[in-house]
Amino acid sequence: MIFFRCPNAENRSVVFYDMTTLYFEASDEDDLRKTGFSKDGKHANPQILIGLLVGLGGYAIGYDIFEGNTYEGHTLIPFLESIEAHICIAFTAYTIYKELERVLKEEKASISLQTASEITHNMYNITYQLPESKQIISTLLNMDEQQRKLYEIVQKNF
Repeated sequence: MIFFRCPNAENRSVVFYDMTTLYFEASDEDDLRKTGFSKDGKHANPQILIGLLVGLGGYAIGYDIFEGNTYEGHTLIPFLESIEAHICIAFTAYTIYKELERVLKEEKASISLQTASEITHNMYNITYQLPESKQIISTLLNMDEQQRKLYEIVQKNF
């Protein structure tokens, strides 16, 4: 059991980490499949190690694959370092999502959160630099009425 906290998170969460080995009937090793300690007693067969991180609800948060001759005790820290950024990005995205939900409700917008998500897929931004002044100009292209309304809400509140 691991207590894990994203730097911006207010609450800690408990996650669970488990390792397992998968062996191969083939006898040839490669860059990933290596002989090593086997939980299945197949010490002569090449294998890989799989680390799985799950939350309290049993949902997978992430996994990683390690060379078959890796000691399990050396997998946790590299795994957490590699997944920490993904968790923080997901937390940040969720926070922005919830904030947009709050703002749309506060603004009494006719645009739903689902619609806001969908219409941003067709919003295009162009950025260019003027040669002499080196001024950078950024503008959104071809916004329809819904996109324009969402853009105004975002500009006002974020």
